[in-house]
Amino acid sequence: MPESLKSSSVNRSKCAVARLGDVAVARAGDVVDRHHGEAVPDPYRWLENAADPETAASVSAQNERTQAWLAAASARAQIRSQLGEQWNDARFGVPAGRGGRWFQTRNPGLRARPVRYVMDAPRREGRVLIEPNVLSDEGTVALGAISVSPDGSKVAYATAASAAQRGDAPILLRVETPAGHSSAGKPTAKAIAEAADRLAFLERALACTPL
Repeated sequence: MPESLKSSSVNRSKCAVARLGDVAVARAGDVVDRHHGEAVPDPYRWLENAADPETAASVSAQNERTQAWLAAASARAQIRSQLGEQWNDARFGVPAGRGGRWFQTRNPGLRARPVRYVMDAPRREGRVLIEPNVLSDEGTVALGAISVSPDGSKVAYATAASAAQRGDAPILLRVETPAGHSSAGKPTAKAIAEAADRLAFLERALACTPL
């Protein structure tokens, strides 16, 4: 990397550290591991215990200070609004036919998970067959493997606590039984808020001007 770029990166890092110098720092423990004969300190190992009241208190204090700091970022609301507009676009999967029925995934815009529909023909409105966004209060349950019977009368699918996990409890759904609900897409709204916070953090820390 050219020296000029290195210098620029260092200056920006120092600027960010200077602006965040008053952020609360968690207690440093005395845990030290040894790897290949080298001592490797791990002073914040205790924070890995999420059930520890001290960990919960530390996280809460850090979150309060973080939110207070982000609240001073002038572009935060603008970034969140623009992200919401850009992410709010309808998406449709390719219909798949089975036994005279057609199955399709649809997302009207801000749903965290696509909704499964069943139709009598590819261009029909159809009805909701599986609405994964209401399978948990947090909206974190995702559909895993899914299979439709050759005659289109049954659907077998598995769910997972998050998109990164594999489902291990298959569910059999008869297509004749409606199973649709509406959902406000809370997880997607939360994702927009978190992305806006990250960009607002950079805007304030690096004194950037939003486009």
